[in-house]
Amino acid sequence: MRRVLAACCGLMLWIASVPARAEDSDALRGYFQLKLGDSMVKGSGVHDYYGFGVGLNLNRYVGVELAGDHFEIFPKVSGREIGEYGVFAIMPQVRLRVPFLGDRLVPYAIAGAGIAVTDFNDRKSPAFGVEVKDQSTTPVGTVGAGIEYFLADNIAVGVELKYLFAGEQTLKVAGASHRVNASTPLASFSVRMFYPELHPTPVDAAPEPAPLRLYGGFRLGFVVPTDTDIGPGIEARPLPYAIGGKLNEHYGVAVGLDIGRYFGVEVSVEGYEVAMALKNVGSIGEYALYTVVPQARVRYPLLDGRLVPYLIGGVGYGFVEFNDRKPRGADLAITNKGSSGSYAATLGAGIEYFVTRHIAAGIESKYSYSPGHSLQINHGPEQDGTLQGVVVTAGLRVYLFEFGR
Repeated sequence: MRRVLAACCGLMLWIASVPARAEDSDALRGYFQLKLGDSMVKGSGVHDYYGFGVGLNLNRYVGVELAGDHFEIFPKVSGREIGEYGVFAIMPQVRLRVPFLGDRLVPYAIAGAGIAVTDFNDRKSPAFGVEVKDQSTTPVGTVGAGIEYFLADNIAVGVELKYLFAGEQTLKVAGASHRVNASTPLASFSVRMFYPELHPTPVDAAPEPAPLRLYGGFRLGFVVPTDTDIGPGIEARPLPYAIGGKLNEHYGVAVGLDIGRYFGVEVSVEGYEVAMALKNVGSIGEYALYTVVPQARVRYPLLDGRLVPYLIGGVGYGFVEFNDRKPRGADLAITNKGSSGSYAATLGAGIEYFVTRHIAAGIESKYSYSPGHSLQINHGPEQDGTLQGVVVTAGLRVYLFEFGR
C-alpha cells in the first residue's frame, strides 16, 4: 500500500510540474459530470453503479448540482438471490469546495435530498413462477466527499464517495413482505467537464507538427441486428427494456491517441445484450457480447478543426456470456464456451464537433461482427453463435493530455 501511495504522490507531483493552464476558478461556470463505479466498497453489495451530475459553480467555494445515481443490489429470500433490485436516485445537491495547489487540486463535500425509484427485475430461478411485486418511489438523502484534479481549465478527474440514505423498502414475494435495505455507500471515479473555458484557444491553433493528444471516450446508443439468428434455431430478440421495444442498448468506453491532424488509434471496450430465444419455445435468457478492439481512426478536420468527420475500424477480441436465465429456460442445460473468445471486427464512420478545445461531442455508426462462439443446449451438437449488427451511438471524447508541443 505504501508503494502505491508513493507512486500516486509521485504521479501527482509530476502532473503538477507540467506547464498547463489547468485550474478551478471563482467564475460562474456550468458543468457535466460522468461517474462510474461498482462493488468498490467491500460488503456494499452494489453492482452496475453509474451516475451523472449537471451543476453550476456559483463562486470559488459554492456550487449546486442535480445528481443522478443508478445501481443494483441482489435481494435474498431464505438465503437465496431472487433477482436484481434497481435503484435510481435523483437529487439536488450543494457542493462545497476548497481549491488549492494553484487551484488544481479540489477537495469537496456534497449533501442533498431527493427521490429514488426502485424496481425488481431479472428474476433468478428461486423466483420462477412466483409473484414478485415492487416498483416504488421513496425519499432519499445523501452526504459525501470527493477530490478531483484539473488536467485542463475545463477538465477535472477525481474520485467520489458518498452514502445514500434510502431506508428499507418492501418487496412482496408470493404475497409475503420482505424488507430490502437500499441504503448503501457509493464510490466512483468521475470526469467533470466545465463550460466555458477560462482560457479559450482555437482547436486548430497548435503549431506544426500537430501534437499527440490523449483522450478518453464514452458512448451510449443502440444496436440494430443485421441477422437475428445466433445459430440454427436460436434467435436474438429485443430485451424487455429495449429502446422503443425493438433496439437493444449499446454502451462503450475508449482510450485513444490522436497522432497528427489526420490519424489516430484507440482501444474500444464495448458491449450489449440480446434476449436469447429458441424457436417455438421463447426467451430462455440473455446473451451478452463484450468486445475489446484496437481501432484505427482517420480524420479530416473542417471549420478550423471544430468539425471532424472520421472513418474507424479494427479487429480485436470478443467474448459472450449467457446470463439472467428465464423461466422457459429453467430446465435447459446451456453450455456457453464463449469465454474462450473469438475475434470481433468493426468498421464505420462518425462526425464530432469540438464544443471546447478539450471536449468533442458526436455521433458514430459502425458494423460490429463477432462469430465463432461455441454454444450447446441440452447436450445437443455444439453450434457456433454469431452476433452482428449496426451500432449507432452518441458520445463524448474528452482530451486529457497533449504531448510534443
